[in-house]
Amino acid sequence: METNNLIGSLSLNDMVLKYLRSIRPHTAVFALWNSVPDAHLNCGCHPDIVEWLWVTVGKTLPKDCRCLIHRCPALVHPESGVIFAIAMGMEHGLRVPQILHTDAIAAGATTIHNWSAGDSTDIRLELGDEWFFGFGGPAEIALIGLAYAAYGPKEKKHGRD
Repeated sequence: METNNLIGSLSLNDMVLKYLRSIRPHTAVFALWNSVPDAHLNCGCHPDIVEWLWVTVGKTLPKDCRCLIHRCPALVHPESGVIFAIAMGMEHGLRVPQILHTDAIAAGATTIHNWSAGDSTDIRLELGDEWFFGFGGPAEIALIGLAYAAYGPKEKKHGRD
């Protein structure tokens, strides 16, 4: 899969890779989604989160984007290598293009999550300015579809501009 080579070569992925590597330092950067037996249960994330990303959202995308990044269930654009969603234990993160930030916030996306243990995570400090915590539902599915399109390869223009 060509995606494997693209993931680490994109500066856009640097903060995400650093974050995931800090959690799981001795794991492969990239693995196929089905390379871990019963990945829904064996990758350190709640199975409902993995089901949401890989099945509910994944089936709406034009191509299969499921994979593991440092053994974390993720959605990665198969042509560009951009990581645009990751499972995060009991939550999940979404990379949202800047132009859609207002729409994401209006739909319920947040950048800070307060965990049950009392600590909190600012996803933008961990993963970058384009990241939000997921919020579920049809609006999130639509937003991820737009992210898929935005983070795909740009069409080459022919002729004069």
